Amino acid sequence: MTAQQLVPRQWRDDFILTLRHRDATGAQIGDALAQVESYCAESNETAGEAFGDAREYAQSLPFPPSTESGTNMSRAQLLRLGASLAGMLVTITAASGWASGTNPSLTLGLAVSIPLVLGLAAAIVRMVDAPHRSTWRLAATLMAAFAAVGAAQIALDQTLVTVPAAPLLAAGLALLLTPPCWEAIRGGRVEPDVITGPFDDPEDVRRRNARAAALIPWILPAMTVPAVAMALVVATLG
Repeated sequence: MTAQQLVPRQWRDDFILTLRHRDATGAQIGDALAQVESYCAESNETAGEAFGDAREYAQSLPFPPSTESGTNMSRAQLLRLGASLAGMLVTITAASGWASGTNPSLTLGLAVSIPLVLGLAAAIVRMVDAPHRSTWRLAATLMAAFAAVGAAQIALDQTLVTVPAAPLLAAGLALLLTPPCWEAIRGGRVEPDVITGPFDDPEDVRRRNARAAALIPWILPAMTVPAVAMALVVATLG
């Protein structure tokens, strides 16, 4: 059997995620994978036959226990995410008011939506990094996030303040674009601790991580474009 057959990708992924959850370093994970590969190649046994369940075997290895559960978003990351989320919601509201020729209102629902989405975003980050992650649970959480924001906007429609559309739009765009621009200026920091397997080139993994780090901050601005377009269409037709 080939090395990929001896250590199936699913077994390997579960093994890596469990060790990462325990705060093992990239070098430790790579060494542990290399030992599994070497043993399986010599014995001609699959990883499941030789070591059993990947998660249980990873938990049995003598690495120091994790002091945290999953990956926590730093305060700076939450602050930048909150600014972009606020900018996205404010930009959509301002664009709708500008298209309809009225001064947009900032509602209680809009104010509640931002911390609500922030909390859900932190929960989603934890779920993605968890070794026993569930795709269905993640999808359900994402759906709940959109439903909660929509419900807050509809139910809490009390006006907090009315602002002219132009300055509100400028403020929304500034909040939306400042975090990704800041990340672009900084160059998008990539974790030096790169997880690689026996068949992975660490430099390739590091380049992929760098590309992802550069693109991720622009997800919310990209999502804002079709949302604003839809708001403009609705406002114009209305």
